[in-house]
Amino acid sequence: EIDQNNTAKKHLLGRFRLSITTSKGTIGLSLPEELQATFNTPLSQRSKEQAEFINNFFVKFDYDLNKLKKELAEAEKPLEPDAGVVSRQRKMTELQSPIPEDPKLESLRTDFKFSKEQQQNPRLTGTQDLVWALINSPEFLFNH
Repeated sequence: EIDQNNTAKKHLLGRFRLSITTSKGTIGLSLPEELQATFNTPLSQRSKEQAEFINNFFVKFDYDLNKLKKELAEAEKPLEPDAGVVSRQRKMTELQSPIPEDPKLESLRTDFKFSKEQQQNPRLTGTQDLVWALINSPEFLFNH
């Protein structure tokens, strides 16, 4: 048995919902009893908890609202760092690190230090020059 309680001509039955039960008698396919009781309370006498209960009940079944909430949550997620920004930050970190000393410059500095020390002792410099001349003579090179 199908009852349509609306007498308007343009309001036709469109979506059917079938329910099966083993209980005898008619069973209404209406809102849950707690929600119906909340609706029966006059608006001016409803508590804050009742208003929240009504709101939460309908928010659960609002497809568009839930879809928008998911989109908002997705939009509020932090973005992935831009590859260009990351590479520039890495380059800045590299540029801020101290520059290593050039090995050739270090060698020149130590040579300069030894030269200054040699200038302080002229006998040592003369002896080194004499040994150098003897070692590089043709006779020494021929014999060795």
